Amino acid sequence: MGVSGLSVDVPDSRTRGQSGQGVAGPRSPGGYGVASGREGAFPAAAPPGWGQGPARGDAGTVSSARGSYLAGMPTELGHGARGSGQMGRAPPGMPGGWEPPPARRPPAAADGAGRLSRAHVSHDADDHFLRWDVCWKTDPLDHNNHAVCGMAYCSDIEGLPKLDESCTGWLITSSSSLLNLWGCNVTAGVGGEPSLQLLHSQETQLDSLDIVIETETGSLYGACSGGPHNSSCVAVHSLSPTEMLAYKFRYPLPPPGGVAAGTGSVQVGHVVSLHSMGGHLLKRCAVSYANRVAILGSGAPNQPPERAKADFPCHTAPVSVLQKSTSKPVIFTGSADGDISLWSLQEKPSAPLRRLAGHHRKVTGIEQVAEHALVTCSMDGNVMIWDLRKPEQPLHSACPDDTPVHKVAASPIGDCVALCTASNLFTMSLVNMSGTLHKMSERPLPGPYRNLAWNRQTLEVYAACADGSITVYRSAV
Repeated sequence: MGVSGLSVDVPDSRTRGQSGQGVAGPRSPGGYGVASGREGAFPAAAPPGWGQGPARGDAGTVSSARGSYLAGMPTELGHGARGSGQMGRAPPGMPGGWEPPPARRPPAAADGAGRLSRAHVSHDADDHFLRWDVCWKTDPLDHNNHAVCGMAYCSDIEGLPKLDESCTGWLITSSSSLLNLWGCNVTAGVGGEPSLQLLHSQETQLDSLDIVIETETGSLYGACSGGPHNSSCVAVHSLSPTEMLAYKFRYPLPPPGGVAAGTGSVQVGHVVSLHSMGGHLLKRCAVSYANRVAILGSGAPNQPPERAKADFPCHTAPVSVLQKSTSKPVIFTGSADGDISLWSLQEKPSAPLRRLAGHHRKVTGIEQVAEHALVTCSMDGNVMIWDLRKPEQPLHSACPDDTPVHKVAASPIGDCVALCTASNLFTMSLVNMSGTLHKMSERPLPGPYRNLAWNRQTLEVYAACADGSITVYRSAV
């Protein structure tokens, strides 16, 4: 399908598992809740060394050791969930035994639809993505009632055994001084099965404001601030099953002009892995801070920190978004004043490849949805689709509900993006690049969502709230 030469390849639709009523887990000794909310959830052979992160008791305080893969614990118990002992809870009124929802319908062929000048919010009963159901919500105590800052999903982590045949990947989240590893479950609430199952937590001295998983190097990168010296850096954590989420080392950020090294006054933003771009970018990452981007990393895994390979200014205002291309050694940056720039990393950038001028307030999201297409969002309340070959103006522009748009996340199969505003959660169709908006929930949200992630296998959407909870949405058609 396509418009004006744009193309979005959409593979066959997938069928999702069942959804149903969630239940609170039984209690394990010592006041800890069962991490899975059910018995028999963990592999018989627990990786050694797990359970070194913080635990929360009934009062939500930090204990000295925890982890649902605790060595020596009975496999049906496993200390790990916090607070009330509830791993997750189903929304009120959820039916007790949902039928498997039908597969998402394949998108229609391209029809050459024209420019969208104003958002269309669909309420048609036969419309694409008819209904999204809430199939799970985690306990805010899993993040100590702190906002979820970063979320990263991956299908597999080398050496990490899946819980059972229903496991559909892993989600890692960050909040204040905490990293959590979740197992993703396709059964979505049937018989007490949680859609997200807390497996392991790791206390950190640094707050990871953004995280990215790089399975090829077995690393989790975190754009961090805080710590004993209130320093900004990229922290590298292990994804090894024997040292899951353990801190390894950090890359300090080179001071921007006019800021002395070690002052801790640099505002860190986002981080992306560049490893998949190959060549001189192997085992490298990019991080935004102040109005700049730095290329960091070493030529070998687990090496001590080294100087930045490149460091360049991107905007006059602070960088508010950093994203990488899915097809080329290119990164995209958005700024606090609405500017968007594209940068080639084939050599140290001296000027942007091109600029996109459409937003007039802070850019909050950039997603590449096709080789020549971007979707961007901003605090100005607009979501825009761009043809990068015609960057003078957006191909489409939509204003979902006249409130700021906080985040946009592209569907793994390329048929839509999910986006969250200050008051609602939407999908925006990319079928024919129509830009049709559909509200994902008619119920009041638990609070503004600030982060979104997709499960690549089940096509569920994980929406993180400022209270520390994560709500799982599943499309019913």
